[in-house]
Amino acid sequence: MDFGFTATATPAPPADIDTVSEVDWQGQPALRVRFTQPLGPLAARSLAVERNGAAVLASPLTTTDPREVILVLPPAAAKGPWDVRLDGGADAAGRPLPFRRLRSASVHPGAAMAAK
Repeated sequence: MDFGFTATATPAPPADIDTVSEVDWQGQPALRVRFTQPLGPLAARSLAVERNGAAVLASPLTTTDPREVILVLPPAAAKGPWDVRLDGGADAAGRPLPFRRLRSASVHPGAAMAAK
């Protein structure tokens, strides 16, 4: 006797920015961008930093935590606030990341985010 069935799955939402915080990385100012889920291998390239509307050269570094990226700022960079822009990329499951622009002072932007 054969049994017929259908399996359905609810797709998980793509990774999103959880927090952006100012940190010190080996004596240089940096921003730690933490995501809700692991990122794809090229997603760090989709992050950009701005200050007062002008682009700032920041070097993205991945860490041992696949949900985290460190954006190393220029050595002479002053304290924030900084704007972090996420434009493109995919999470580890291949889902496209949403466009976001957040301030470095944001804590839990998912709840209090003011997307510009």
